[in-house]
Amino acid sequence: MTTAPRTSGPGRAVIVACLLAVASGASAQTTLYVDGARGDDRVPRASNSAATPWRTLGRAAWGSTDRTRPEAGEAAQAGDTVVVAAGTYAFDGRIGNRWNAVYNPVNQGVEGRPITFRATGVVALTAPQAAAPVIGCHGRSHVVWEGRFTLDEAQIAITPDTGVAVLHDATGCGIDGAAIDGNGPSKWNDNHTGVRVEACRSCFVRRTEIVDVRHPRGSHNGSAVMLYNSTDTLVEQNTISGVDNGVFIKGVFGVDAPQRGTVVRHNLLVDCGECVTVSDSRDARIYQNVIRDARFALNLLAREAGANFHPSGDWFVNNTVLNMSAACVMLGGGDWHERVRLWNNVFARCARVVVRENGRLPAGPDGVDWQHNVYADFGTFAEGPDGRRGFSQWRRDFGHDQAAPASITSAPAFADAAAGDLRPCIGRGTPAPGCRAGSAGLGVGQDLLDLDRDGSTTNAIPAGAYVSGDETIGSTPAGARAGRGPRGAGARP
Repeated sequence: MTTAPRTSGPGRAVIVACLLAVASGASAQTTLYVDGARGDDRVPRASNSAATPWRTLGRAAWGSTDRTRPEAGEAAQAGDTVVVAAGTYAFDGRIGNRWNAVYNPVNQGVEGRPITFRATGVVALTAPQAAAPVIGCHGRSHVVWEGRFTLDEAQIAITPDTGVAVLHDATGCGIDGAAIDGNGPSKWNDNHTGVRVEACRSCFVRRTEIVDVRHPRGSHNGSAVMLYNSTDTLVEQNTISGVDNGVFIKGVFGVDAPQRGTVVRHNLLVDCGECVTVSDSRDARIYQNVIRDARFALNLLAREAGANFHPSGDWFVNNTVLNMSAACVMLGGGDWHERVRLWNNVFARCARVVVRENGRLPAGPDGVDWQHNVYADFGTFAEGPDGRRGFSQWRRDFGHDQAAPASITSAPAFADAAAGDLRPCIGRGTPAPGCRAGSAGLGVGQDLLDLDRDGSTTNAIPAGAYVSGDETIGSTPAGARAGRGPRGAGARP
């Protein structure tokens, strides 16, 4: 093998300077502009500016006005931000693909330099004939949709087993700040989703409002966010309401690898059939969510005995659950749950705290371990095919809820539950004028995730979603819109 001679002196300096120039050019970031009211798609990329924008979103994504004839050199590239002016942008063609979004870009970003499509104001996207998702990424990594892109299925045609936004076969793609309306039950019995995340690595859904995603049979396959074959997915600070399922960590198919490392945090979930469903999942962390006025807060769905097909090592910790008409937690499927923790939660006003679908209720930390929780105002505590149990019998038979600080059955004092403010009262008048004293459970939790950032995972913290007291839960301070489906709020049956 021939090795090039080492260069030194002035020649080396010239080479280094050239390499730096090439690297600088490769990392250049450009802001591109789209304005449907005053843009012109004939403007070349080099001349695009705030004063001379393009007219269509496709011109930025494909480099062309014809999706079937993209021009990569004219389209958004790694590091670029496409600023899209408020307005309605229509796509009238047909694609007929459940993964390949209408505005899937011809290029892709790289780590640290994504292609970012950024809505300024409300950007409504319509695609009445597409039979495909509208935004997301398909085989293109590091593509981010940021801001108020609104997608209403009343004006978008999708296919079975998909949604209006899909992140598929990619790394580092995300939806951040969109508004998605599923327009009620789908016309088919396959999956119906708001955002589908499939075969994605380190992809995310955040600060997005998702409403009215339903299934014709009312099953959990009508889901605001659904995951398949994905790792290290982040679902955070979303507001989800009026859906059959909120977040579904669903299936692993066709691969040997587990669906690992999902994080679901700081979400507001209201009026769900099931608000969080965990199935083919390993080492998920579901924490600091507020779940209220629904049927089931959590379904731990063990699909099969195989290592990748049931909840394994998943933690549901420091969540606040209020007013479940069916149960706080369902243990679904078979007896295959492994090392699942339900710690530090507030479970209040649930018809049942836990219901088991099949088999016996599990005993001990090798199955599902319950510790450091606050339970209040429930009907039956535990119910399954092997009978019913009250809280004392539950503790005696299974050893749950006994580790110090032990779980309690005491009504938590919320700042203003009627107004949806479920922060715990710290003391009289704190954090809200209606507080009369400190809430039960302020020191019941054990800080598994170091949520108070003091370097300890064994110190006592409040149970429930609010540890520091200033967390932002949901996509907007105003919280979720009321669900529009027939179920309504989850009052006791």
